[in-house]
Order: sequence, then structure tokens, then C-alpha cells
Amino acid sequence: MFKEVLAELEGNRLPPLRQVPPPSWTAPQSWRLIELSPHVQMLLHTAARLYHTALLASGQGEGTPYNYLRRRGFSDATIRQEAMGYAAGDLLVPALLSCGLSITAAAEINLLQANHGYREFMAGRVVFVERDRSGRVLHLIGRAFSPSLSTQAPKYLSLKEMAKPLYGYARLDRRESARPVLLVESPPDAITARQWGFDALANIGTHMKAEHAALLARLKRPLVIVPHNDGGAGLAAAERWRELIGRGTLAELPDGVKDLNELGLRQEGEREFQVLMKALGFERQAVDQGAAPPGASAPVPYPTRKRQSLASQL
Repeated sequence: MFKEVLAELEGNRLPPLRQVPPPSWTAPQSWRLIELSPHVQMLLHTAARLYHTALLASGQGEGTPYNYLRRRGFSDATIRQEAMGYAAGDLLVPALLSCGLSITAAAEINLLQANHGYREFMAGRVVFVERDRSGRVLHLIGRAFSPSLSTQAPKYLSLKEMAKPLYGYARLDRRESARPVLLVESPPDAITARQWGFDALANIGTHMKAEHAALLARLKRPLVIVPHNDGGAGLAAAERWRELIGRGTLAELPDGVKDLNELGLRQEGEREFQVLMKALGFERQAVDQGAAPPGASAPVPYPTRKRQSLASQL
């Protein structure tokens, strides 16, 4: 058989190999994740700064997104440090154009929806920013807020043309340490934990990607998984995560508390969680010398003067 194949090759008598890609692959944008190029980072950075500025400009009155975040237990300092924002829905296109950035490129990473008149993908949502330890914006996650959104709209959205992040991992201190890392389901839960002095990551939903499980398996720090307390589904998801990762301690919340952020709204919520962690053998520990504070990262800077002038116009 081997000799016959060699003869066919030498005589160049093999038929040409035809590769027919699936129909969904004919347009690269429909199957290939967008790379985090400097231009993409600039688009994300501009959107994040715009949304943060819009949140601050909305005021703190009843019904505003800022008031919503304060009622969720987040301090003014946390709101600013985490660069939380709000997508009003009508500001991003003029902001990008005034900065000389392409709205077509913004549509390619799903900041805008070209097939809906370049409508903002995050419109009507509170926006959480995924950044690395140097402050670069890597991704945006939106949480439904505006009553104008459909009741069928998903609670959380991430930019679907980019790989969904393990929220908080890019800025996590990954050096070997006895300090625990909390794994939760949503960004508000992770931010609540950071506000209490813990390092925390959010899976953003119940499905865990294999590559994220591999990252957590290699992490040389104790992992504490805090499931949603929602009638069993959250616990089942947490157990799947632990099985995928191959390790982790489950920290089940008290009865009547849905998630970590809701626990934080209790008067003694932080103390209750500290007691729970101590019972599991973990206590909030001082940050290693030379490490950034838990969950901390550099504030989002303005990359150019153009963006400074944009903020002053809002």
C-alpha cells in the first residue's frame, strides 16, 4: 500500500484536495474572534471612559444608574475605582467620531450594531469593565438596567465578537500565596468581595469555559467557590466548576440570601461572610508586600488629549 501511494505521488496523479468551508465561515467576522489589537483597545478604552463619564453625569437621584449601584452596596470610591459605567444609548457614535475612530470598526467588535442603525449594543445597561493590572480595557460586560429593555433581554451581555473573559483574572495577583481567591457568578458579586478586601473572579454565568477552568487549576492560591443560593441551580453549577477545575472549597451562603452582593446589603453581611470564611479555614489576610491591593488596578487613564476634550464635553 505504501509503495502504491508513493507511486501516485511521484506521478502527480492524485486529485486536487478541495476544502469547502462551512457557510458560516465565508465571512471571517462570523467565526473568528476579534484580536485585541491596539486599535481595538482604543475603541474599548474610549467606550469605557464614555460610559463611566455618563454614569457620573447622570447624578445620584432616585432612578439613576448611579443610585442603583449605591443601593447595591457599592461605595463612591468603588464605583470610581472599578470604572463602572452606563450606556445611555446615544453617545457612543458621536464620541467615536469626535475622536477620529471608526464606527465600522466599533461594529466589528459589537460595541455598535450595524444592522440596527449603529445602535449601541450595551444601550440601557450598567457596564462593568474588565482591565488588566496596567489599566488596559480588555472587555465590557453589561447588566440590564433600563425599563426600556425587553423583558426577554438577557440579564448580562458581553461583547460576543470577543472571547468572554474570566472577570478579574487579568488583574489578579497570580503569585503563589495562601490568600484565597473567591470565584463567583456575576461581576457585582466579585466587586462586593473586593470591597471587603478579597481577591475575586466572576465566571459571568453558570457555564465555565474549559480554558478558564485550566487557568484556575494552575493558580497557586486557594480557591473558594461561592455559589448562588437559588434553589439548587447555583450549587449545581458550582459543583460542576469544581469538577472541571479539579479543586476548590464551596462556601455556601446563609439561607434567604441569593448571592454575595445581596449578603452585602445586610447590616452585618460582611461580618457574616468573614465568619463563614473563618469556619472554612480562611481569613482575610494582609496583602503581600509589593503586591497591588486586592482587586485593585490603575484607574482608566485618558490615552490622548482628544479623549480629555471629549470628557470635558460630556
